[in-house]
Amino acid sequence: MMTSSKQTEVEQPHDENINKILEVKEALIAAHRKEIEDTIEIVCQEMKLLAEVDKPGSLIENYVTQLSFVLSRKAASIVSLQARLARFQHLLKEQEILISKRLHR
Repeated sequence: MMTSSKQTEVEQPHDENINKILEVKEALIAAHRKEIEDTIEIVCQEMKLLAEVDKPGSLIENYVTQLSFVLSRKAASIVSLQARLARFQHLLKEQEILISKRLHR
């Protein structure tokens, strides 16, 4: 049987881990919302870009330069969100391992 002080020692890191997971979860959700908003903005830019390139006499060089910038921005946004997601998944896996160890004591 675990003593009261021993229980507190075990529960405190668990509570800290749960709080950390909740913080990272909220940050992930906020980042996802922002990424969606950014994506909408980027799609609008892409539509304007296509409208411009479709006009007679438009410069293809401008289109290519701007498209390259827009695609880089899209890719960076996705990579950033994927990194946040991977961190969250890692924290969940750590928590799962800790719970499994506690159950097998």
